[in-house]
Amino acid sequence: MLTVFTMKSFLTEQQIRILRLRARGLKQSEIAEILGTSRANVSILEHRALEKIEKARNTLLIWEQINSKISLDIKEGEDIFEVPKKLFEKADNARVKVPYSTAEIIAFLVEHAPIKDRVARRNFTLFLDEKERLRVSEHSFEESD
Repeated sequence: MLTVFTMKSFLTEQQIRILRLRARGLKQSEIAEILGTSRANVSILEHRALEKIEKARNTLLIWEQINSKISLDIKEGEDIFEVPKKLFEKADNARVKVPYSTAEIIAFLVEHAPIKDRVARRNFTLFLDEKERLRVSEHSFEESD
């Protein structure tokens, strides 16, 4: 017996169906034929679904940033070789242990942050989440009372 779990989602049933068919390797034209609609309609629904998924991912990242142990704003033009020292200082002041070496932090930034030639290309925030993972967010929050 197949059990179907229903849960709240930002996606419509039609979008979920299209994404499932795409995950199986079907082309938009093939999906359109199955669903009795146009390829253009399938394209629009798929595009909107992917936008919703991206917004959901960004929302979760923002939530993780809000609840992070420490965060450090990095400004456009900043040399990333200076970032580990600043992160360690901020962690020391907050009495938080950073479980990464300087080299590991730099390697993480090169792979996950908007970096080119050791320089931040855009403003971003580096933070240590509740599970002690380094994360990068291009959303910054100013503290307000």
